[in-house]
Amino acid sequence: DAILRRLSDYLCLMNDVMSDVIMVHNLIHVTTVVQSAWDAMHALTRYRRHGHVVEGYTHLGLLQMPPE
Repeated sequence: DAILRRLSDYLCLMNDVMSDVIMVHNLIHVTTVVQSAWDAMHALTRYRRHGHVVEGYTHLGLLQMPPE
């Protein structure tokens, strides 16, 4: 019975740890996505300011090379 109780305690602990890990992972993922979007936005405004909108979009892979 003691072994079983210890096992269930261990499982609860593992469950807590896993949910923490998942939470941290999600947080990192969201941060990365936000960072990427932020960078893309900055790149676009920078390119637009220089009048190179097409090159800006191409640089970000949002637009294929314009047809000749």
